[in-house]
Amino acid sequence: MTQHDGCMNLAGRRSNAEFGALILGSGEPDEAALRQLYMAVLPLLIAFFEGQAQAGRIGQQDMGELLRATLRQVDRQRCSYDPAFPFRAWLLELARHELSACRREAPAEVPVMREAQKPARRRRTAAAH
Repeated sequence: MTQHDGCMNLAGRRSNAEFGALILGSGEPDEAALRQLYMAVLPLLIAFFEGQAQAGRIGQQDMGELLRATLRQVDRQRCSYDPAFPFRAWLLELARHELSACRREAPAEVPVMREAQKPARRRRTAAAH
């Protein structure tokens, strides 16, 4: 694969091994290592949730909380990460789980019909029967 493939610039893109090294680290994360991990995964998560917002699955106002919730899950689940499993797939599975939880908690939107959108009522007349 070349460094520039179509519209995707692959230069500077981390490999699964690099992400795996970040997430597994020394086993005991320090503040700096955790911040480095968060900064590495944040662009991937932003792109995922922006796509969900563009598709109308979430509102833009939900993105911040979804990002925070997913980063909390990354921290909680990092010990269970298996380096044999592709990192991005693992990360997006966590993001999808948070998205599903958010959508389950969101109140169902009921469309409100404006007066102009309501169908006209027909009057029954004796001649019609």
